Amino acid sequence: LQECLRRQDHVTPHTQSVRLWAAVRLRLPAQACVDLLQRCGRALLGPGPESAVETRWCPQGLANVAWAAAKICSGSTVAGRALAMLVCAAVADRARPRLGAFKPLELSMMAWAFATANRTGAACGLSGRRLAAALAQAAEPLGTQAPAS
Repeated sequence: LQECLRRQDHVTPHTQSVRLWAAVRLRLPAQACVDLLQRCGRALLGPGPESAVETRWCPQGLANVAWAAAKICSGSTVAGRALAMLVCAAVADRARPRLGAFKPLELSMMAWAFATANRTGAACGLSGRRLAAALAQAAEPLGTQAPAS
């Protein structure tokens, strides 16, 4: 974990999102997950070493961060939940204009993440509500597709 954190500033946003997802999935200590979430949040929110590496987050990376933030919301400290709320709002702002590029799995991860964050009392505010509406709109064409055989 220490080596992962040491190298954190020298990776792409997608790699940051995978590391965060893995840390939460493996149930690493809460503070380590919050530290990784904070790094992803800085990369999403503004200028700095994390955002200078790559300015565009891929849909899978945004979905990973949203999923991890929702999991942190449901089992973290008040400070961890507040950070997760901020990161959820940043993910919503980045994802909303690009939902057409999201695959069905990524859309479902985003929908689950925002529903979970809202259920745990960590509502992401207006950004989250706008994203929920946009997710519903983006998912409409998926309902008309024939199932894969």
